[in-house]
Amino acid sequence: MIISGTEAQVNARLDTLKYTPNATFTGSDSLLITSVDSYGLVDSDSVAITVSADNRALTVTGTSVNEASPYVLFSVSGASGQYVSLSLGSGTATVGQDVAPALEYYDGSSWQAYHAGSIVQLVGTSLLVRAAVLQDSLAEGSETLTLTALNQNQTSYSGNSTIKDDGTGDVFLADNASLTPSPSNSAG
Repeated sequence: MIISGTEAQVNARLDTLKYTPNATFTGSDSLLITSVDSYGLVDSDSVAITVSADNRALTVTGTSVNEASPYVLFSVSGASGQYVSLSLGSGTATVGQDVAPALEYYDGSSWQAYHAGSIVQLVGTSLLVRAAVLQDSLAEGSETLTLTALNQNQTSYSGNSTIKDDGTGDVFLADNASLTPSPSNSAG
């Protein structure tokens, strides 16, 4: 970008510059400004820029599902457009035995596979996340599992969901894209 004019005009234009980093960038950057006056004299100055990691709070909400439910759901809420990374952990439920280790998130139009360690953006102010429930013949009672969401500052926020073996609890079918349970008469 070339800015020309009087010193006052150039300074006024520089005052309107806005630095916008890539969405998930944190760290140090710089802006190099080189000026040339009417006599051909050149001056360069560097402006240091620090982009802090997003440390806004998140809330993770779980559900209570019947073991016959195909999925257990969570909701991650935060600021509009916030980026998060996700992980699923065992509580009294065992990941890989009671629930599949793979997570999916709803991108606003369809369910997408979540890849461990990746960063995804909240849709508006929330993100629906689900894992497949693995039905078994054991009567284990209520079992919990934990979804942990990290903001860009790596601050963790967790919420629990429960899988119930006693015939109670909600059911979330494959086409459900909300925290509202599927109707009991739905075909999955």
